Amino acid sequence: MGNSLDVTKARQVCTHPNWVGENLPVDKDATIVPILVTSVLVADDAALPHLKDVLVWNLEEFRKWAHNAISVVRELRKEYPNSGDLAWRALAAEKLTAACITPESLLAMLKGRVGSDVLKRQQG
Repeated sequence: MGNSLDVTKARQVCTHPNWVGENLPVDKDATIVPILVTSVLVADDAALPHLKDVLVWNLEEFRKWAHNAISVVRELRKEYPNSGDLAWRALAAEKLTAACITPESLLAMLKGRVGSDVLKRQQG
C-alpha cells in the first residue's frame, strides 16, 4: 500500500460485507463489520465516500492488540482445568472482554474509528 488509501482499496473494503454474506455460511441476520487494518494516515478524495461505514485500525495498534490477545489466550489455556469449571469460564470471559478479544468488546474498542473521519484527506 502506498502513502494514501486509493479508491480501489476503499471500494474493496466497503463491499467486503456483501462478499462475505454471499460467499460464506453466515446467519442472514449477522452483522458484518468492515475493518481496514492499515498503516496509511490519509485517503484520496475519491476514497472517502466509500469509508463512511468502514472502521479503521492502525497497523501498529493491531499488532499490539494481536500480541496481547495471543498472550491472554495462552495464559487462559495454561489455566484451563476442564470444560465444566464455571469459575474458570467466568474468569476467561472477564479476561477476554478486558483484552477486547470478544466480538462485542472488539467492536466497542473500534467504535468511532470510521474511515471517513479517521483518515485525513490527501492534500494536493
